[in-house]
Amino acid sequence: MKTFLFKKRQIIIRSFSILLLVLVLLPFISFGAIVNCGNSDPSECNFYSITRMVNEGLKWFMGISISVVTISFAIAGGMMLLNPGDSAKRSKAKEVFKNTIIGLIIVLTAYLIVYTVLKGITNPDSGVFRFLKDK
Repeated sequence: MKTFLFKKRQIIIRSFSILLLVLVLLPFISFGAIVNCGNSDPSECNFYSITRMVNEGLKWFMGISISVVTISFAIAGGMMLLNPGDSAKRSKAKEVFKNTIIGLIIVLTAYLIVYTVLKGITNPDSGVFRFLKDK
């Protein structure tokens, strides 16, 4: 009976997660907020448009990541507060805190690397393309 309820709970959580993901992605898909060139004239798409599209995708991904981190911290905090005497659940909550912080560090590091590369490529004064300049 316990495993049936656990499986039913997992199905409900997964269904809600998929629904939430679709609701978050729907405005971007329907209004084309990420791809913002070539709607009226395909010739207006250039390298800057591609980097701008990547930057918009990064901003969206960071917003979603911060939301997931906030929810994860709230769940772990709730586990800590609601089970003060149960050491197994407290250690599970500590594990959730630790994994959330590690995930946040990975996401922020990846964002920093991609942002730095994009900034270096798109900024003509950075010296990334200095070999192309006439001397």
